[in-house]
This record gives sequence, C-alpha cells and structure tokens, in this order.
Amino acid sequence: MRIAYSTVMTLLLGSAVPAIGLAQVLTPFSDQHPAHRLDRLVPLATVNLVGDVVALDDPLVVDDPTGEPFVLGAASLDLRDPSHAQIVFSMTNASSEPIPWNTVELTVTRVTPVPVEDQNKGAPALFFGCRHGALAGHPSRPTSPKGAWQPGATVTVQVPVADDCLRRFEKADPLAFLVYAGSVLPHPDLLLGPSDPGWSAVGARNNALFRRAFEKLTEHPGGGNE
Repeated sequence: MRIAYSTVMTLLLGSAVPAIGLAQVLTPFSDQHPAHRLDRLVPLATVNLVGDVVALDDPLVVDDPTGEPFVLGAASLDLRDPSHAQIVFSMTNASSEPIPWNTVELTVTRVTPVPVEDQNKGAPALFFGCRHGALAGHPSRPTSPKGAWQPGATVTVQVPVADDCLRRFEKADPLAFLVYAGSVLPHPDLLLGPSDPGWSAVGARNNALFRRAFEKLTEHPGGGNE
C-alpha cells in the first residue's frame, strides 16, 4: 500500500486553529482531566481498527504483516490557548443502527521519549503509557450527549492532550499524540480489578497498535510499503 504525500502531511501537521462547523461537539474529558500546555505543532492522528462502526475523517487503512489492520484518521491541534491545548477531530456513525454513546471509547496517548538513563538499563526508547481515556458518553456524566448516536451522524470531538507521566527533572516534549476513537475493545470485567492477568494482554495489544500507528504516521513523506 502506498501513502499519498498530501495525506501524510495532513496527518502530520494538522491545523493550529481548526474550524468546528458541525452541530454537536463532544467534550468527554471536560469534567475529568486537567488541561496541559503545548506550545508547538506535533504529529497527531486518530486510530481505530478496520471494520469499526466508527468512521474516522480522511481515513488511511494500514494492512501489513506486522499486526492487525488499523485505520489512521485526521486530527488537528487547537493551540489558540497553549495552556489548554486541545486535539480536535470528527467521527461518523458508519453503521445502519443507532450506537449507544457508552460503547464508544476515546483514549488519548502521548508518545513519549524514555530518559536515556532508563534506555541504558534496557528500557525501550518510546513509552506509550501516558494516556487518558473515557467513554464518549455515560449517563452519570452531565456533559454526555443525550440519546444515541444516529446512523450517518458526524460529530466533532475535542479532547485535551495527555501529559508527560514519566519521572524526570524536566518534562519531555511529546513526539506525537494518538487518539483511539472507536468501539470499546474487549477487556476483563472491571470488577475483577487491575490484577487480572487479562489486562496484560490488553496492554500489549494497545501498545502494539499505538506503536505501529506512530511508525506509520511519522514515516518519510512520499514513502510507504507495497
């Protein structure tokens, strides 16, 4: 598969001031997560799996031997207030049925460089664990949309960037942001707690997905794999 230069540049650069012209704007993190500062544009994209009922804007399908097929979608950075940096994107209900908002997962991941001293001890160069997530809607959240997500309806989503969660003297600049926007992925029963061994498999799957998405997002413009 070959990636067009214009598609990659849209994903890489986005827009500092996105135009939000759609009727409904979701802010699922507004009452849960503090804002974080960002002073410059960085690569960013949305991501979900091929066949998801959630359709991303300007989709790019990635299907190669390194893992399960996924989709990269376009996103923009709103840096009009750098102290409250926001990621903005649109998504569409591509199914023929209404979708409950609490079945749509939104997870913001910060691609973070690992300190050199930790890399010297065997740690990987990149860390994908600085993230926050929420459902697109939940009955207990006052800001949640009412009713269900209707077939063919497109919504704009606005989410805060994720902060650097690694211990270091100074925060490192992010290398990219990736937002999973799609159906809730399989996971253990939440009542079983974090010690359930199934969470290790969930973490490995998520990290593999975000790592491959980052590699595809940042590969040399005009390149690509057949």
